[in-house]
Amino acid sequence: MPEIRDIREYKKTLREKCKKERSAMPAEKKEWLDTAIAKRFLRCKDYKQADTLLIYMSKGIEISTSYILESALSDGKKVAVPYCRTDVTDLDFYYIESAKDLSPGAFGVLEPEPLYSEKFTDYGNGLCIVPALCYDLNGYRLGFGKGYYDRFLSRYSGKTAGLAYSFQIKRSLWHGRFDKAVDVIITDRYIRSCGSRIDKQKPCRK
Repeated sequence: MPEIRDIREYKKTLREKCKKERSAMPAEKKEWLDTAIAKRFLRCKDYKQADTLLIYMSKGIEISTSYILESALSDGKKVAVPYCRTDVTDLDFYYIESAKDLSPGAFGVLEPEPLYSEKFTDYGNGLCIVPALCYDLNGYRLGFGKGYYDRFLSRYSGKTAGLAYSFQIKRSLWHGRFDKAVDVIITDRYIRSCGSRIDKQKPCRK
């Protein structure tokens, strides 16, 4: 990987590139890829073994999580959704029993109501889907730049998963010493274990 002199400019440029690639996708292609990713995620052992799923509510160019959410609730998983604490740029997760428990919150994203929901507090348990614009082969990510998940992941020690389009997987991304790689990446073509786990790639089934 070539030397990077300005990390902020590097991330800004790469974010713009990834956003343009996603925005340029026809709606039909995005729907097909999002469905393929969701179905592959629901077949992976990390999901099957998890009692609790921490899942973001997708919007716009993000990979859709609606099918995963509905399936997890139907499968009897405990499901927790993030609530943005805009005063400190941090996240708290709250359990929900239905998508009806959500309403538009910060940035127009669907969120639980903290006053009427049970808070997720077992930071050593669960499977957390971490949103990103792209990932590299080692599980490091380029986020959307607001820092909410970076702060949450600094205290969360359960398992993590990243959803990604295969055409946006990079060989290597710059990362800091405090950045955390996800345990597994699920794309429209394969599942890749990474981080501290055995590096194994499963080819796409035809």
